[in-house]
Amino acid sequence: MNQISVIANAPEFTKGFVKELRIRWAHEEMGLSYTEIKVAHADLKSEDYLKLQPFGQVPYFQSGDLTLFESGAILHYLAIKNNKLIPNDESGRARTMSWLFASLNSIEPFVAQYFLVAKYFKSNEPEVIKKSFDLVHGRLGQLSKALNQNLYLENEFSIADIVMTTVLRDAYSMNMIEDYPNLIQYKERNEKRPAFIRALNDHAKLYGS
Repeated sequence: MNQISVIANAPEFTKGFVKELRIRWAHEEMGLSYTEIKVAHADLKSEDYLKLQPFGQVPYFQSGDLTLFESGAILHYLAIKNNKLIPNDESGRARTMSWLFASLNSIEPFVAQYFLVAKYFKSNEPEVIKKSFDLVHGRLGQLSKALNQNLYLENEFSIADIVMTTVLRDAYSMNMIEDYPNLIQYKERNEKRPAFIRALNDHAKLYGS
């Protein structure tokens, strides 16, 4: 049985945005069962937990003797092992991996940086906030142009779409994609998938909702 770690008592503002949601979603899409390993927020930096997730984050993933961390790596493992949420042809798989890495490296860090600067630490330096804001919009504009009117990043829904959708949900929560109708449509289309709804509902139970 696959196992994923989740925060048992995460702060309310993280509801719907913790990265274990990506792994739940993939399991639901693939028809795989899993169990939760509930970890108290205070225990994320414990010696035992850091042996499994060196950065004290969620999720980590266990399947038999295998333990993985980082959501992108876990999604890649699940896709290859089960031959689902990834194209069958070599070129399609390579392009999907490009988009997976783009989600994690070219979009998400800029969204996260803006959140930290403007929302979490609430910088009192308008110029710093504006520069961070402009960096996000530069990347979102490029993504919007590349996606165009395509339904998915590749020809079919994939692990790359799981990650990109969750990144865009973060950006949307800060009113950052309103200038890009195709990104809003892409996000909302993927959020309507039954597998996502099931994953989000299970995630929300950690918050008593």
